[in-house]
Amino acid sequence: MCTIGAVANPTNNSRVFFKNVDQTYRTVYQKPFITQGLKYKYLKIASNADTSKQGVLAGVNEAGVVVLGADGNAQPNYVGGNYGSLNESLVVYEKVLSECGNIREALDLAIHEYQNRQMGGNGDIVIVGDRTDAVALEYLPNRWGLEFQSDKPYLIRSNFFVLMDRLRPPHEENTLHTSSAIRYADALKHLSVKGRNNELSDVFDLVKSHYQGKNAMSICRHGGDGEYFTHASFVTELRDDSIKAYVMLNGHPCEGQFQAFQF
Repeated sequence: MCTIGAVANPTNNSRVFFKNVDQTYRTVYQKPFITQGLKYKYLKIASNADTSKQGVLAGVNEAGVVVLGADGNAQPNYVGGNYGSLNESLVVYEKVLSECGNIREALDLAIHEYQNRQMGGNGDIVIVGDRTDAVALEYLPNRWGLEFQSDKPYLIRSNFFVLMDRLRPPHEENTLHTSSAIRYADALKHLSVKGRNNELSDVFDLVKSHYQGKNAMSICRHGGDGEYFTHASFVTELRDDSIKAYVMLNGHPCEGQFQAFQF
C-alpha cells in the first residue's frame, strides 16, 4: 500500500515524483545505488534483501524516466498459476528503468509486460513519467485505465482506482479503501494550496505529513500492530539540466534522513 504522485511546476520547469512505501511488517531494505542497466544507468532501490535479485520499489534513470507503483485494491482477486505475482510487477519496474529512455517507451513496455505476465491479485496502480509528462496506469487482467498528467499541476494515486471506480470495494466493508480515499484526498488538499507553484520542499512536506494524526490514515503512516506504517520514501526532481533523487529507507520519512543521488 503506497501513496504516489507527480507534481509539475511550469515556473521553474521541474517535475517532482514521489512514493511512500507502506507495510504491515518490518523489512530491512539495503542501501540504494546507481547501476548500469541494459541501456541506461538507474537508481536501484531494491525490493529484496539480496540486491542482485531483480525488483525495485521505485526509481529513476539517467534519461529521466521514473517509475512508481502502488498496489491496487479492486474487488476482483485474480489468483492461481496463470497470474503473475506482486514481485513480478517490481521486476517490470526495474526493466522499465533499465531499458526505457522516455515516457512512451516506458508506457509501452509496462503494458506489454503486464499483459504477457498476466499480473494478478487485486490489480496494480503505476505512475511512469519523464520531464515532459506523467501517466497513471490502473490495471487488472485485460483491463486498463490511463490518465495523463498533461497540463494538470499534479497527478496522485493511492490504493484505489480513480478511473475504474466501479471496481472499488464498498468503503464500509473495506478499511483499505477508506485509508486510500483519505490519503488521496489529503494529498490533493496539500498540493492545491500552491497549485502550479509547488516545489520540491512542498513534496517533502507532503510525504512527511500527518493530516489525520500519527496513525495509519495519514500519508506518513504510523499504524499500530497489524496496521500499515510507512517504511520507505522516494522523491526525485527532474529539471532540464539535472536529475536529483532522495531515498529514505527503514523508517518513517518524518523521522529519517534522506540520502541524495544525482545523475
